[in-house]
Amino acid sequence: DGKTPHEVFQSQVHLVSFIEDGDWLDAIFLKREHRKVKADGTITLNKQLYEVPPRFIGQSIELRYDERGVYVYEEGKRVAEAIR
Repeated sequence: DGKTPHEVFQSQVHLVSFIEDGDWLDAIFLKREHRKVKADGTITLNKQLYEVPPRFIGQSIELRYDERGVYVYEEGKRVAEAIR
């Protein structure tokens, strides 16, 4: 219909919604791994040793991580941060 991509975008800009919770968006892109917590309450990720809360000893846990940190998830919810 002869419109430029910019014109099409401008005609539909009212349909665009913005994410206000940036933390939610960041969490979507975290890398994910599973690890079994050792008896001393630690896990190894990328050749680094991390401590996790003692209640996870002996359990397999989900880790989500990026360059800023390593986080423990339980049933899809962030419950702790692993400490190096």
